[in-house]
Amino acid sequence: MKQILKPKLQSFNYNLQLNMPNDRKSNWYLLRKLDKSFIGTSEYMGFAWFWDYEIKYYLRDATTKQKKYIHDSFLLNKVPLKPDEITKSNYFKTNDVALKIVEDYFNKT
Repeated sequence: MKQILKPKLQSFNYNLQLNMPNDRKSNWYLLRKLDKSFIGTSEYMGFAWFWDYEIKYYLRDATTKQKKYIHDSFLLNKVPLKPDEITKSNYFKTNDVALKIVEDYFNKT
């Protein structure tokens, strides 16, 4: 297997305070909706879910910093994106590279 590329950590220093109710007018809901449109781009912020079933146990309790790092690692290593017909958004399809990235990250921290 080829070497896994890793993103730089210097851009993960942002701190946000959000109202957490899930109503459609809360800034949390609107921010997650915006972030969902950024999945698969370098603009992803770490709020929206971008994974499928196989790696959800690693990422469901992940911080925004951890999700951003994993997402950017997926981009750098060309993990394929797959459209979700129900939610009309994209997510990364789990493959051997995606599993290695997630397992390496969470087994080291």
